[in-house]
Amino acid sequence: MAVSILFELNQELTRLFAAGSRLSAGDPRLKKYSAPLKKYGEKAPVFLKLATMLDELIETDRDGSAQKLIATEAFLLSVLSTQGDTAPPPEETGAAIHGEKALAPTKEGYRVLLPLIGALSASGPTGRLEMIREAHKNGVLRDPRLSKIAARSLGDKNYDLAEYMAETILPSMGEEVWPDLVDEYDQNGGAKDGRCLAAMHRIRGAGMLDLVEDAARDGSVAVKVSAVRIMSGYKTYEETLRGMLDERKEVREEVEQALEKLSPKGLFKKGFGKWKMF
Repeated sequence: MAVSILFELNQELTRLFAAGSRLSAGDPRLKKYSAPLKKYGEKAPVFLKLATMLDELIETDRDGSAQKLIATEAFLLSVLSTQGDTAPPPEETGAAIHGEKALAPTKEGYRVLLPLIGALSASGPTGRLEMIREAHKNGVLRDPRLSKIAARSLGDKNYDLAEYMAETILPSMGEEVWPDLVDEYDQNGGAKDGRCLAAMHRIRGAGMLDLVEDAARDGSVAVKVSAVRIMSGYKTYEETLRGMLDERKEVREEVEQALEKLSPKGLFKKGFGKWKMF
């Protein structure tokens, strides 16, 4: 069970890398891991050291949080790398800490997953996209334990990586990743949320068009652009799209391309900023 708690703690630290290290101070989700680590620390000092570092991270001031977060994550990964190759059984996943349903384990050991966790959560190392592509080729990225961190990677600073996750990896994970995509999605967000909407459509297709319609009507510019691209694949949205030609430039340009795709050749043409039937 120790390994599973370490793995879940890693997910929480990854969350803070994405959300901002300053949120570490007093984080209640981190506090839940302190007592179990100290319990294991009674038999293995390495867990006690990790618990101490975690407490320091939680108690640190915001200005010093980044350094503490990096140090805690680095030490955690070093501990995880020594904890064996086998995944814990479902009853030992540590999900009870959060009151969540445990994910079923796969055949992949943690030593296989750790490099992928780093590739999906770190913005620095080179070759991350190549590593992810190779893992996808080998089927490793279908492991449900990677679903949360995979969904968060839609906001990665590496544009090509984020797009690859939205277009290929997350759709390949299927319904398993859907709840995490819903958690990540913000209709009023930015590029990450546009990718999230696109990934959800690749998973459920027409079954999630209500979200697309809401996004086209009330979403941010980035999310509307994604919604328009999705709508361009459905003839029934032609009238709706023509009604969006007065949107901001970024959205309007996508709408014009969508109408060119949906309209029979020569039926609609753009002229002087308007669309006319000929």
